[in-house]
Amino acid sequence: MNKFRIAALPLGLVLCILPVRAQSQEGNPLPPPPPGGGRGVMHEYPQGDRDLLNLTDQQKEQMRKLNLSLAEKTLPLRNELAEKETHLRTLVTARDPDRAAVDKAAEEIGNLRTELFRAHVANEMKIRDVLSEEQRALRDARPEGPDAPPHPRGDIEGPVR
Repeated sequence: MNKFRIAALPLGLVLCILPVRAQSQEGNPLPPPPPGGGRGVMHEYPQGDRDLLNLTDQQKEQMRKLNLSLAEKTLPLRNELAEKETHLRTLVTARDPDRAAVDKAAEEIGNLRTELFRAHVANEMKIRDVLSEEQRALRDARPEGPDAPPHPRGDIEGPVR
């Protein structure tokens, strides 16, 4: 009987602590997801950027088409990258990893990332061609860089975290 009490004690403590812990977290809901859904989403510009740059309807449409084209071009690359990263994880976590296969997979991942980056840079250059000199200057002057959305408060420099 004494052994049963000793074994039940940790279980009882856990069962007592869990409801208290759950109640303490009720007032702290998870933060909302980032605008645009996060990684892999087309680089649509928030309304504040459009207002800041005073884009014409024609410029907005051109930028929308460029971003849609980029998304269509990069989707297969992003899918392949995800597959290669999963395969690399499988290779690395094997009981006896094949270092040559790991190196080859890492090289392929690097090449895909380079290709994706080049596509994004090419799209950025096309978008710059759509903008006037003044719009480019305003866009480039943001503290976070030319590809970042404007800061919600103009008096703060640096990226929003």
